[in-house]
Amino acid sequence: MQTPDHLVQTHRSGSILGISIGGVLAVMGVLLLASGLTGSIEWLVKTGGFSSKIINASPGLIVVMVGVILAINFKPRVCFEYEIKRTQTSYHEKGSGVA
Repeated sequence: MQTPDHLVQTHRSGSILGISIGGVLAVMGVLLLASGLTGSIEWLVKTGGFSSKIINASPGLIVVMVGVILAINFKPRVCFEYEIKRTQTSYHEKGSGVA
């Protein structure tokens, strides 16, 4: 059975790997765009209520988009739990002379 520490380490390693691969792809795509590699790619994605259509896109642009999507998908999700305790104070103490 895996301990919670092992699961946290596995999740952290997966996040680092996903962000690293996404970053490498994004940089490679920028280099492809900068080098002037030409080509034509048609991109059509339909999921649920979202659709994306790109026609005659440069291969570098597609590689950048895939890299950014990977990096965003694998970013760490951080949750904070906090508790606020309030105490009631009285501004009119007895015997202060303030009415």
